[in-house]
Amino acid sequence: MTARLKLPDGTRQKLARFQQRVWKIKLIEGICAAIFGLIATYLLVFVLDRFIETPGWLRLALLCVGSLGLGVFFPLKCHRWLWKTRKLEQLARLLKHQMPRLSDRMLGIIELANSDVEQDRSAALCAAALRQVDEDIKDTSFDDAVPNPRHKAWTWATAIPAIMALLLLFVIPAAGFSTLKRWMFPLKDTPRYTFAQLSPMKNELVVPFGESFDVVANLSDDTDWSPKSAKAQLGNQPQMKANLTESAYAFALPPQQQAGVLSISAGDAKKKIQVQPKRRPELTEITATVKLPEYLQYTDRLTKDVRAGTLTVLKGSKTQLLASASRELERASLNGQAARVLSQQFETQPVTLEASETLLLDWSDKHSLGPKKPFELKIETHDDLPPNVLCSQLARQQVVLVDEVLTFEVQADDDFGVQEIGIEWQGLRDALTNPTPDHGEAIIATGTPEAANLTTKATFSPTREEIGPQTLQVRLYAKDYLPGRERVYSPPYTLFVLSQQDHANWLAERMKLWSRKAQGVYEREIQLFEGNKALRELPANELEQKSNRQRIETQAAAESLNGRHLASVAMTGKQLIKEAARNDQFNITTMEGLAEMVATLDDLAKNRMPSVADLLKKAASSKPKSDGKSGKPSKDSDSPSAPKVGNNRDSEASSGSDDTKKQDDDSQSNPPTPSIVDVESSMYQGDKSEDEKKNGEQKSPPGGSPKFGLPSTTVYGDTPKGPKDEQPQPQPEMQEALDDAIQAQESLLDEFTKVAEELQRILDNLEGSTFVKRLKAASRRQTEVARELNNSLAEKFGRKKAQLTGRQLDTTTAIVDREREEGKNLATIKSDLEAYYQRVQQGKFGTVIREMEELEVMARLDNLSELVDVNLHGQSISHAEFWADTFDRWAEQLVGPG
Repeated sequence: MTARLKLPDGTRQKLARFQQRVWKIKLIEGICAAIFGLIATYLLVFVLDRFIETPGWLRLALLCVGSLGLGVFFPLKCHRWLWKTRKLEQLARLLKHQMPRLSDRMLGIIELANSDVEQDRSAALCAAALRQVDEDIKDTSFDDAVPNPRHKAWTWATAIPAIMALLLLFVIPAAGFSTLKRWMFPLKDTPRYTFAQLSPMKNELVVPFGESFDVVANLSDDTDWSPKSAKAQLGNQPQMKANLTESAYAFALPPQQQAGVLSISAGDAKKKIQVQPKRRPELTEITATVKLPEYLQYTDRLTKDVRAGTLTVLKGSKTQLLASASRELERASLNGQAARVLSQQFETQPVTLEASETLLLDWSDKHSLGPKKPFELKIETHDDLPPNVLCSQLARQQVVLVDEVLTFEVQADDDFGVQEIGIEWQGLRDALTNPTPDHGEAIIATGTPEAANLTTKATFSPTREEIGPQTLQVRLYAKDYLPGRERVYSPPYTLFVLSQQDHANWLAERMKLWSRKAQGVYEREIQLFEGNKALRELPANELEQKSNRQRIETQAAAESLNGRHLASVAMTGKQLIKEAARNDQFNITTMEGLAEMVATLDDLAKNRMPSVADLLKKAASSKPKSDGKSGKPSKDSDSPSAPKVGNNRDSEASSGSDDTKKQDDDSQSNPPTPSIVDVESSMYQGDKSEDEKKNGEQKSPPGGSPKFGLPSTTVYGDTPKGPKDEQPQPQPEMQEALDDAIQAQESLLDEFTKVAEELQRILDNLEGSTFVKRLKAASRRQTEVARELNNSLAEKFGRKKAQLTGRQLDTTTAIVDREREEGKNLATIKSDLEAYYQRVQQGKFGTVIREMEELEVMARLDNLSELVDVNLHGQSISHAEFWADTFDRWAEQLVGPG
């Protein structure tokens, strides 16, 4: 394999030296240009700072322009003259600027040295070409072949400003380094160095609105120059001059109402101050922080806005004021005592308030501007108010079964906090049913000091509280945190705590009263029915009279009212059934039957009775007929020349004759009163007169005047032939509506009668069952009397009444009163039994009544009370046990078959 040709060493070395020279010159040019840009912008900033306060944006722009040489142009130059001249062929092309022919020959031999194809074709020719070019450039220098060399010019251009910058830094280092810092960090607020140094001044000056003010500019201690005078100008106003006095320049400025810029210049020192005229400071917010007395146990303080100048607090509270002003404050005081200032706020010392008083607030802002007069805060004190307690979902009087749980909602509120909500109950003494009433209390809910409102669900269960059947007076109470305050009570609620048996007796009495109301509605409906029948019996001409129409309207109104009464009765019945469902003592079948009767009454009230009233109203409002003899239209109102309003559904009657049309045309000069005629067609077409076939109308007699009557309907059909008095007379609308109303009311009364009879049967059964319960209750009470007597037998046996203690006498008196009341109760039961027996005539009730009379139960019970009163315990116990057995036996007799 033949060795490949290479570029001669001499040629290679010449190109390498040429490359180094190019790189050196171009690097010098780039570095000098970059340094020149930076130094030139630094010097420009220095010059500008001597005359103006060079803004940061301008300094930033100059720094960016000066950095373009180093950051942009220098990298581009390196790319152009270093990166693009790293190869031999690139250097050969670079020679084209000064040596174009030599550049082409160099590119040719470099191409031969790198081309394997040419060398394979003729290696000898390639070698000869390489040697020839090497010999030709042996004595040629490439030092002057560098394109556009400017390194010397850039060196001098950089050296001069660099020397100037160094002189600034060494001769006036304060100004030089200040400018250098401002140039390097343009966005920083670096102070501009001036030879005349002013003491630091605020950039913004707040002055009183519309008032003159003074501005003093002081020279600093390290100033290098102290000008004899200074100038000031506010906006476009005339310029003012002030002489140097004790290292200060004082300017007296006129009142200002608009903001402006105050420019002050002293030598090369310049200062711009934003002058802002403002009104005197005002309080934007005033809040009072109130710490309530310790007994309320409040953990948080109350905060109130008092900008209105008034404050109401609880006596004994500590009040501290916190106010905010429109500007930052310098000082503040309350009634002459210094307050703590916090920027635009100030805080006073706590003040204990026991009585009403007025507090004075004074302040001034950081510019020593204060209010025209102090702020007055009027404080009113008040006492701690008692709480309120309310109860919802609890009726003022309510029946409660002994095993029932009553649920209701209690709400209490206080001006500061509710401590607790509770319930108290006190039984009402009854010598017969409740000789020793129960009493007690329970806490429903506890609150917190800061809970001004407390709402909770509460329950009350007689069984849970061990309360027997009796009448209770219940009160809810609330307490707040004021020491020594009594409870605040709600209005009393009466709860009738009943056993299952007592509840059944009570509900039976309610149903009896309800049945009487239903019977009253029934009797009133019968009266209305009789009145409607009496009206219907009147002749047609009398029935249409105004007075009778008013009677029908009155009947309709009474029917509507009676329907509303029945609806109220049905609603009460539903409530009674709902009440009875709470008690398992009631027979389910009986309740179902009662519910069906109530549903029937409700239907009668809502549907049947209103329909009767509507029919009566229709009869009262119906129009009178045209004549009193027949249902046909009146002749006077049926004149062919009179205009008609109605439907003509007869094909023949609708096409009038030519004579009729002519009469209509002639009547236009004197138009008659229009009539309302409704003509109905008929399938029967025979036996019509010629006039009927033409118009279906009757002509008015000559010279007759037309009359306006009620609407009439004419039906053409199969009219019976014969005399006029034998044709059927059509019934007027009023009579038809009245007949319909009577028929509907008669049907309603039949239904009502069935319901009334069924209700009476059900209520009789209920009333009969109450006697069993009442006698059973009397038996239990006698058993309790015997038990109480037996329990006290050991301590009272054999003693006289005078020997008994106070407690023993109270027990004896209670039993005596109980037996006397029991006698009255048995008398009432006997009276009710007699009345019930007269109605139902069932033998078992008569048997019990006879036994009561034979045993003289009332007198014997009075005798028992006398035995107890004289402390004959043995006889009293035996008598009580006897009556307990007797009452129970009578109850069982009433339960038996009857």
